[in-house]
Amino acid sequence: MEYVVIYEKGDSSYGAYVPDLPGCITVGETLEEAQTLIQEAIEFHIEGLQEDGDDVPQPSLNLPIQYDIPNLGIHKVVENYVHNDDPALFSCKDSAGHLYLVTVSENDQDKTWLRVEISNERFNLIRFGGIDLRNAFTDTENGYLFRIKVPHDAPTQSSPEVIHPNEIPEDMLPFPGERLGLKTETLPALKGVSHA
Repeated sequence: MEYVVIYEKGDSSYGAYVPDLPGCITVGETLEEAQTLIQEAIEFHIEGLQEDGDDVPQPSLNLPIQYDIPNLGIHKVVENYVHNDDPALFSCKDSAGHLYLVTVSENDQDKTWLRVEISNERFNLIRFGGIDLRNAFTDTENGYLFRIKVPHDAPTQSSPEVIHPNEIPEDMLPFPGERLGLKTETLPALKGVSHA
């Protein structure tokens, strides 16, 4: 079974919790430490439930399964990485099956979406932690991404704009070095890297 884990970035630490396993929470100084600790906490939590004779909850699908990105259409969520936080972060596919990494942030004036197209190979590298989340947006495969600003006072006045990575607002970018560390398919060898 695989459970959704929510990671929250604090001022000096990272928290993690599992919505399907109430009370299964942890805090680490780094994202990597929080990821390791939450895996241990999940195993410990499930063992405790089993020892007490309690039912182990099945993973639920209580997070959004699709988003209607303004002017870009319905995108089916592949994975939620950060939800109900600012900014949110998830991977998704559009109706043509193209794969994207999306972050969305909201302030008093507007809600802003950033969408960058990624190949399957890059998606696996991002999931595995081979590419940090900031570089997933600032070092794009095709050199650009879409930004959609939706003003709160005029939601129909939004339109997508093509921007270059150096135009991304700093507050929408993950911290340098922030990585996922999820299980992934076996990755191909990196080009230009020799093995001893």
